[in-house]
Formats: sequence, structure tokens, C-alpha cells
Amino acid sequence: MSITVMCADRLGLKCERWTSPVTGLGGAPIVNVQGRVELSVQPRFAIEPVLAIHAWVLPSITADMPRSALPHTEKGRYTNLALADPSFDVPSPVDLLLGGDVFPSIMDGRKVVVDENLPAAFSSVFGWVLIGPVSDVDVPTYHSMPVSLTVSIEGLMEKFWHVEEPVTAPESFTDEGRCESIFRNEHVRLPSGRFSVPLPFRAPVCDDVFVGSRDTAVRRFESLERKLSRDRKLRELYISFMRDYLSLGHMSIATSPGTYYIPHHAVYRPEVDDSKLRVVFDASAGNYHGPSLNR
Repeated sequence: MSITVMCADRLGLKCERWTSPVTGLGGAPIVNVQGRVELSVQPRFAIEPVLAIHAWVLPSITADMPRSALPHTEKGRYTNLALADPSFDVPSPVDLLLGGDVFPSIMDGRKVVVDENLPAAFSSVFGWVLIGPVSDVDVPTYHSMPVSLTVSIEGLMEKFWHVEEPVTAPESFTDEGRCESIFRNEHVRLPSGRFSVPLPFRAPVCDDVFVGSRDTAVRRFESLERKLSRDRKLRELYISFMRDYLSLGHMSIATSPGTYYIPHHAVYRPEVDDSKLRVVFDASAGNYHGPSLNR
């Protein structure tokens, strides 16, 4: 709350009708301007100075100030000052609002601070004027209203399945729909509950297509072993990673020779995280005798 109160005992008025537009804060037009008045303002306890003022006549300047009555204890802190408005603590209408054009002629520069939480007193030709914030006196009343929104669970589930249901892939989604055909015709459910799907080769695969992949995988693994022998920390992380793969069932010891061997290597960046290792399986690794699994 901000309080600025100024009073004058004797006003000499001369009013004229005004038809030109008047704008206020932010350039907003002010409606119901009733005219313009020329008046003289002087202190209530002295005959000078006399200030010539040109003011607008409005139905209302603002709401009553202050917004609510202030405690008597706060008013008592200013009893030693000759106030411009001795009843500043009582809500009252604002009759006259003086602008910045007359401010230098009113204030004389003296200031008194009673308390940091109370308005400061400034000396003026009308008496001491109080300017500044005061603590809110009224404790706001909070109102609550419980609201209950009932939604059909069936409707929610129907919307969920409409959103989550995948669109059926067309037959021509891949090469002449071959991937769809392989999945529909050859996928099986394993005893473990998992699904097993053949690899979607574009052309039939014979036994000698991936000849040479074992040589490439062995050569890459021997290079990895040399790297592990030079770095003890890397070796420990690699062994731990492979043990996790075994315990989780992601890999097992082969019971028969394989058709295609996938090379792998370890990615280790100690400058980022010296306790994290990532193993990359490279199905795109080429060889001198045939294509890779990805080509």
C-alpha cells in the first residue's frame, strides 16, 4: 500500500468545459472528463506559497486511501510531526491529485525515517507528507471449493487403445512385402516365452555365403586380446561385461559350428567415465571372401 496525502484549506476555482481527448497511463483514453479547472492551492496554516494549478475534473480519481484503516500504534509514531493530513490513517476519498510539474515547488528535501517497515515522512509546504509502503492490515480470506470430475474408465481405455494401436503395415512396406511374409509365416514362440523370427534376407542364403566371416572375427578378437593385455582396467571391465551377458542369458556357448561370425570390440573412454564399458557387435564388418550380415 502506498500513501501520499496533501491537503489545502482554500481553493479558488475557475472551470471550463473540455472536449479534446485526454489519455492516461499507457496511453489509455480517459472517459468522462468533465472539464478543466484553474485553481490556487495554499497551505492550511499559512497564506503562502500560493500555487496556480491546472487540473482535470474527473468523476473519481482513485479509491479511498488508505485501503483500510491503519492501527493506531502506527499513527502514534508520527505525533511529533506537523502532518499535512492528521487523519492519514482513516480511509478517505482523494479530492486532488497534484502532478510532477508542481512537485519541486512543494517539497523542500527534508526526510524522516521512523521505521523501515513504515512510510517515510517528507517535508513539504503543506506539512509532513507520508510516502511509502505499509504492511497489509487485513488478513485475506481464502475460499475453497471442492471439485470432483468423473470420467468413464471405459472411454479412457478406448481412447488409449486408439492411440496405441499400430497401423497395419501394407504388403509393399518392404521389398514386395517380404519382411511381413517372413514374420507371419515363420515366427515361432519359444518355450521361454520369447518370439523367434528368421533374419529377413532379400535372397535365399546358402552355406558358403558367409565363408570367411570366421577369419575376420578371429582376427578382430586377437587384436582385442592384445589391447586387453595392455590395459588391466579395460580387461576387468570387459570380463565383467561378458559375465553379465552370460548370467542374463544374452549369450551361451555354441553347441555347433556357426554360419556367420560377428566381430566385436570394446569402447572405453576413461576421460568420460572410467567405470563404464560398451561392447559393440559389428555385423557390417566385411571380409575378403563374402558379404557381411548387413550387406
